[in-house]
Amino acid sequence: MSLISDPYFMKKHLHLSTRSTHFTHHRIILSDTTAEFHLKSCSLSSLFNSPSTICDDLNYPVKNKISSYGIVGSCNGLLCFAIKGDCALLWNPSTRVSKKSPPLGNNWRSGCFTAFGLGYDHVTEDYKVVAVFYDPNEIYSECKVKVYSMATNSWRKIQDFPYGFSPYQNSGHPQLSLSPTFTTRVTPYLTTTEYSL
Repeated sequence: MSLISDPYFMKKHLHLSTRSTHFTHHRIILSDTTAEFHLKSCSLSSLFNSPSTICDDLNYPVKNKISSYGIVGSCNGLLCFAIKGDCALLWNPSTRVSKKSPPLGNNWRSGCFTAFGLGYDHVTEDYKVVAVFYDPNEIYSECKVKVYSMATNSWRKIQDFPYGFSPYQNSGHPQLSLSPTFTTRVTPYLTTTEYSL
């Protein structure tokens, strides 16, 4: 079963939901930052129209206190979790269906990190995860980059970023800032070089 089983339905649903101004079917997902990670969901319209809103607990697929994980991106209603910096898990909260990527197989020494970003390639109609490996002790070293394709369920290496970067954005998990949609080319803001996805 795929995360969004019918491509036509997905396109039609996204088109209609982005045009809606009532927010009656839109939901917002909240996470807390306590020691035990929790996800909650509530109606977006109730946040606007009610002085108090009841949120529902979400039973998400990576409730494992031993694993190191976190939400590192979202796109078109899908959430992307990073698991131990070695794989990504895409989850559709509406259908409760998830898909875990194969391991990245990075051979980095202890202390190195992986930053993830999620986007949609409208040219190939595929969700993709970008993973950047970096060593925080070597700020100006090249960053290794891989791209996961949900359609092929595989990672492939692309050209390295020539410079280091600072991936943290007010969270404990490394993450990339990507536009929610991208074409087959991405231009990192630190350089003028284009990278083929």
